[in-house]
Amino acid sequence: MTGVYIIVNEVDPVAFAVGGYEVRWYILMLSMAILLPPVIFAVLARKEGMGWAHIFRLSVWWIAVGLIGARLFYLLENWQFFMGHTDKIFGLAGERMYGGILGVILVSWVYSRIAGLSFLRISDLIIPGGVLAMVIARIGCTLNGCCYGEACDLPWAIVYTAPDSRAPLHTPIHPFQIYQILWFAVMAVVIWTLLGKTHITGLVTLTYWVMLAVGDLLTRFLRADEPKEWGISQAQVIDILILLIIIVWAIVRKVSSGRLRDGAQAA
Repeated sequence: MTGVYIIVNEVDPVAFAVGGYEVRWYILMLSMAILLPPVIFAVLARKEGMGWAHIFRLSVWWIAVGLIGARLFYLLENWQFFMGHTDKIFGLAGERMYGGILGVILVSWVYSRIAGLSFLRISDLIIPGGVLAMVIARIGCTLNGCCYGEACDLPWAIVYTAPDSRAPLHTPIHPFQIYQILWFAVMAVVIWTLLGKTHITGLVTLTYWVMLAVGDLLTRFLRADEPKEWGISQAQVIDILILLIIIVWAIVRKVSSGRLRDGAQAA
């Protein structure tokens, strides 16, 4: 290790131990990240008159399906390892962000159909808490040393020294987790600003997906600890698909609105 680096993480990723079981900071941060979005959703939804029964049912299903989705995506990404280690399939040691997000989307869409609620409005109200949860989760990753970046020799490289860190020790690497924390924080500012100013249902959701896909796609080129094919990861494939879907939707919407306008003028 050469040079002087401004980020040196000496924090022990183990917060405390109970009966010989280690509780890592990551688990504490993840727990906070899981519980925060339903709480914020409840506050925002109540302001709009949504009943407590809807809020409770959505929250329970979001947590359950979100956790399953996050774990399932991790298993699929590392299927070769788990084929030979089936005893490690169940647990919280390994989740993927998009699995959790897509789980929440599935619950929101299904419940909106069953309960006769607006899917986009539910989405607009869960996202503000969701983006804050992403910041908290990445703080947990930073303390844990997981989701670490590629080796580099930049002045702002992060160096892990705590023996229980998941990252390579005493090696300067890109602070990938901090890159994403900063981007998610920018997203949070934009999302919360929009929430207070716009009356267009779905605008918060659209803004979230565009910013998430762009930021995640670019920063993951600097991440080291996930499988990649042809230089891109599973998450980046999803990022590209999201952006393509949004572009196609925007084109179709523009063409459709143009035809309606031309038809009205002809009439």
